[in-house]
Amino acid sequence: MNVQSAVLERYSQGAKDVQPSLCCPVGYDPKLLALLPQEIVAKDYGCGDPSRYVRPGDAVLDLGSGGGKICYMAAQLVGPEGLVIGVDMNHDMLALARKYQNEMAQKLGGERVEFRKGYIQDLALDVAAMERYLAEQRRPAYVEHSLETICGEHGWCIPNFDWPLPNVWVGTSISNQPDADEKFLHLLRTKAAVRFVSIEPMLGPVDLWCARYDNPNGGKTGAVTLWPGGLDWVICGGESGPNARPMHPDWARSLRDQCQAAHVPFFFKQWGEWDGTGLLFPPEEYRVPVHDWGDGNWSLRVGKKAAGRLLDGRVWNEFPMSNHG
Repeated sequence: MNVQSAVLERYSQGAKDVQPSLCCPVGYDPKLLALLPQEIVAKDYGCGDPSRYVRPGDAVLDLGSGGGKICYMAAQLVGPEGLVIGVDMNHDMLALARKYQNEMAQKLGGERVEFRKGYIQDLALDVAAMERYLAEQRRPAYVEHSLETICGEHGWCIPNFDWPLPNVWVGTSISNQPDADEKFLHLLRTKAAVRFVSIEPMLGPVDLWCARYDNPNGGKTGAVTLWPGGLDWVICGGESGPNARPMHPDWARSLRDQCQAAHVPFFFKQWGEWDGTGLLFPPEEYRVPVHDWGDGNWSLRVGKKAAGRLLDGRVWNEFPMSNHG
């Protein structure tokens, strides 16, 4: 008999009759135990109590969930917005856990616990392989494919949570309007708790209200209205480095105004190397490079630190709430 078969047989016996030799002395919160059926408490052979780490709204994955004691304890802590998934390879232990599922759902005020049969070793996520794949597929059309599909195709297991996962934010970087036209449609098709765009370095004006898309018959046509319900966050910043190009102050102001009109959080990260706040003296009096935009606006190359991140006299540090898929 191999090790796996021996473990299966031993814990199958434990699901049918209490096996004192399998028990480990662990102190559990009696308030959480009070709601549990006595059979589940008696036939638990866990070796630790992770419930103190569980918070309201969490999605908890219990690997080797046995008779479900920790799962049902955690279910009381995650609350109605949370989810608990127990995974075990032992049919008899799963049967014990599922035996009381309806009863516990009534006590908890809703179903928030589920049990699945599986082997822990088959749940491995090859992070290195996933990172290599994503690095090779940087264009938004591939992101639209979504991590949900990518992981399934390549055997990288993510438990079947409601997608998108609440902690998955998806964004794209653009610099100008052609970038926006190319990438926004794919971004909006991608399921994510938060969709965002980072316009950095900003090298031209960007209209976020409507982005043109490719017509299958050729050329660009139509319009995609991004708000409401499209983008959840906009980040903006100028360019840094020895070859940095200036950002026109009106480009940043336009983004801010679009965001305010659409009630979308706006984050102004930096001016970059070039300060776009304007001139206090005639341009010939400055000892740093000066860029004349030809429309009454000027930019000074004063360095990233000196340029700062004030836009029209204030810092813009707005952040989104995770809200949709």
